[in-house]
Amino acid sequence: MNLQLLTSSLLVTAAVMVEAEEVTYTGVMWKAANVRDSIKGAPVEEVTVKWELACAAEAQRRPWCTLYCYIGNLCSFYNVTFPPTVFPAVVNCKTISAVRISCSPPFGPVLMLEDLGCLYTVTTQRNWIASRDNCLSYGAHLFVPRTSEQYFALKDHYTSKGLLNWKWVGLTARKWLDGRLAEDVWNGGEPNGPADTSQCGLMQPEWSMDDKYCVESYEYICQVDL
Repeated sequence: MNLQLLTSSLLVTAAVMVEAEEVTYTGVMWKAANVRDSIKGAPVEEVTVKWELACAAEAQRRPWCTLYCYIGNLCSFYNVTFPPTVFPAVVNCKTISAVRISCSPPFGPVLMLEDLGCLYTVTTQRNWIASRDNCLSYGAHLFVPRTSEQYFALKDHYTSKGLLNWKWVGLTARKWLDGRLAEDVWNGGEPNGPADTSQCGLMQPEWSMDDKYCVESYEYICQVDL
């Protein structure tokens, strides 16, 4: 094969690699991974390469790298400790190691939302205090997302599964249990109750978040963090 044909062949191969669901380099397979921007965060390292195959090669030279993203000749390397397979997708990222989290029953990971940790959706209806205490008895807490994006991801999961019953989450007096002010998660016109501990946060899967009197009884979500 002459040099021109070899070059053309390499160009075609590289173009196919960029679009492929999998990239294999020296017998190691990197599989397509959809990641949220908040999961990617800042990459550990970045290099500029011409082809995705070169990006995979560079990733394999870094033993800590479990995920790379190749966009516009920029190869970004990440070290993530949970499966980066969540929606919506960021173009052209691949993972070599999807570390599955281990949950003890009745808790379990939510498929495609493993970064939320281990969750248990309790269908027995209790008031907010009793719900909180029941979660604590498992060594857990009422669900507290790290970002509003995580909140909506779980809410949309329940909606997609037809699980529309309202659910207590770890929010009272308009603050999450970790002390952060709850923002960007409320239904239109909410919160409209007193800004005190008589009001607790209620996930409404078909809408968003409402504040309700904590003495009312609903289902609830317990969470064990990663």
